[in-house]
Order: sequence, then structure tokens, then C-alpha cells
Amino acid sequence: MTEYSVPKMLKRFNKIDVGNQKHSSHVVIDWLWALFVLTIPSFHYLNVRILVGLLIISLFVVSTKKISLFLLQSWDLLLYAAVLLIGFTYSADRSEALRVLETNFSIIALPIVYAFLLHKEQDRYLLNLFTVGVLISGLISLIVSIIKYNNGLDLQVFFFYEFSEFVGSQPTYFAYYIIFAMIWITYQAYFENFNYSLWIYSLIMSFLFGVLTLTSGKTAFIAILISFSFFALKFLQGNKSKHETHVMISMIVLLLVFVYVSGSNQIAVLLSNPSDNWDRSVIWKAAVNANPNPILGVGIGDYKEVLNKYFLSQGMNEFAKESLNAHNQYIHSFFSNGILGLAILSLVLIRPLYLSFKMQFTLGILLAFPFVIYAMTEVILGRYQGIVFFVFCHQLVISSCLSSRIKLEFDSHPK
Repeated sequence: MTEYSVPKMLKRFNKIDVGNQKHSSHVVIDWLWALFVLTIPSFHYLNVRILVGLLIISLFVVSTKKISLFLLQSWDLLLYAAVLLIGFTYSADRSEALRVLETNFSIIALPIVYAFLLHKEQDRYLLNLFTVGVLISGLISLIVSIIKYNNGLDLQVFFFYEFSEFVGSQPTYFAYYIIFAMIWITYQAYFENFNYSLWIYSLIMSFLFGVLTLTSGKTAFIAILISFSFFALKFLQGNKSKHETHVMISMIVLLLVFVYVSGSNQIAVLLSNPSDNWDRSVIWKAAVNANPNPILGVGIGDYKEVLNKYFLSQGMNEFAKESLNAHNQYIHSFFSNGILGLAILSLVLIRPLYLSFKMQFTLGILLAFPFVIYAMTEVILGRYQGIVFFVFCHQLVISSCLSSRIKLEFDSHPK
């Protein structure tokens, strides 16, 4: 498959061409889209309201063609939403179940907006916007932490929740956003004609890697190691160009710096994430054993109560006090919605990977695969910031693959 060329950063921000005519309404929509993508990594209070606004606008441009596109792109997400609705029907705690449905609002809303309002061939532009959003969020977090430290607070303001508190991003999810941006930037530098100096690439990657270290997400580092290993394997094959060598040297240096920093006892204490103290394998086992109905689960509204009762019955009082979830999306889906929920979740995670492999879409594989890892240690679809991020990536990959497939079919069967 021929890869798309990379547009310059924010190149098409003010160049919206719809039927070769510029309309103020389309410009407004595009600005809203840009603001929405920029705020995915942070300021989620604003982000969700922009999404609601875009959803309302999309209802005024409904057409059979757009509905067909929506169904083609998002049928797996619709199945996932249907499973949640089924889980609502047998939940005893309806108020909690409604909160879960509200949290999962973007599973339906974002695909509708994506299919109804997004212009063709804008996927790469959105990736650039998201990366800019990550950079801005990281820079704001760093500046605020420096100000706090200068005002007399200790070094802890540079780590975990205190570091990303101002932008309203949970540090684990913030680490996921950073990895997404690092993969996209590295992909451009390695496979495509990077529009900027490779030294700028190294500078941006160093900043992102530094911010990633401050979030101290162990699962995130596993994901970035696996992603980097792909580039390393490609590097070992065939001839090495100058820019490929530069990218590999940059990645190796960053990884060595992280290993050195982690090995420093004083810094290691600061980087010791309190949330990693829990033995998650114990929580996973408890969530599996606490499920009284493997077929349907306990319902989306009752998982907290049932799991906390099990914790208390097993003497896991600290777990119950913290009201911990399963810390594993697969087990959480099995616990809440049974085998059906686990099957649909697996479908939602695997579909972007399957289409990417089928269409030989390397970027799609690199962007979608980390979610398979994240789901092993976090209930990534349990928070709005995780849901909107996953659905955003899902639609990017799926739409790119489907567009490529349609183009190939058209080229194979010309009129």
C-alpha cells in the first residue's frame, strides 16, 4: 500500500475545501474539530462540551451516505455500546449504571461526528493536531510544576498526579497520549520525508520522553519499548539511510538515559509510582472469582459493590477502602458483561489491527497495538479520557484502512 504524504504541521487549518467553495459554517466546524483534538490530552471538561456541540451540528447534515459510512466504520463500537445497554438492564444500581453510560457517551458520539463532519484525507492533519496538543499539555504541566516548586513545594510536584493535575489528565492516560505522539513523530521521521530538521525531531522526542518519565507509567514504557523494537528491526534490514540512522541513535540514547535514571536510587524513589504498589494479579484473580455469572456478568452498575464485598470477604480491606476496579479491561468487561462483553471488547481492539495487517498499514498497527497492552493493566474504557482517546485512534485507523481498500478496489475494477 502506498503511504500518504505528510502535510506540514497545521497546514490545512485554514484551507477547508468543500465542493471547491469556502463556507463560514465549514470553517467553524473545522475550528471546533481542531480544538476538540487539541484538548483530548487535557482539559476534558472543555473537550466533552466541544464534542456535544459537534454532535448537535452533525445532526443537521444527516444523509444516507453519511449514515452508511458511520455504520461501516463503527459497527464494532455499536456492538460494544449495545452490550453496555444490555448490562444496564440487569444492574441493580441504576444510578451508577447511568453514570457508566454517560461516561461512554463518546463511543457513539465521536464516530457519528467523525463520519458526518470530517473532511476526506484529514487523518494525518488530526494526528499532527493531537501531537501539538500533547506538546502543549506537557509544556503547561512542566511550567506549572516549576512555579509550584519555586513557591516552596517539594520535588513531588514534578511527578504523577501533581505533575498533570493542572491540565486535568490522569498520569497513566497522559503517558498513553505521549506514546501515541512519539510513535507518530518517529514514524514520520523514519519512513517519510520529515518536514523539519532531524535535530528538531530529537529535541521534540527528548522533551516527550522526559515528560513520559515524570508520569512513570510502567505499562507505557513496555508499550514504547515494543514500538521502538519495530523500528529497530526495520533498521537491521537492508540499507540504512542517514535519517534512519539518526532516528535509531536518538531512540537508543533516550532508552539508555531512562535506564540510567531508573537505576539511580534517589531518583528511583521519586519515580516509584504509588499506584503500582498494589499486587494487580491479586486484584485480577479477585475480579474473576467474584463474578457470579460468567455469561452476563454483574451488570455495569454493580461491579463496584460486588467486587468490594468480595474484597471484604477475603480480608482485602485496603482494596475495598480504595474501591479498586479490576485494573484490567479484559477482566473488567468479563466481570461487568460476562463472556459476551469480553468477546465484543476483543473484537473492538482487534479489528483495527486486523484491517491494518490486511492493508499493510504500518502506522495503523503501531498506533492500535499499544491499546492491547494498556488493557492488560488498566480499565482504559472506564474513564472519559481513555474512551475518547481510544475511539479517536480507532476511527483514525479504521477510516484510513477502509479508504485504502476502496481505492484499491476502484483501481482493480475501473469503469
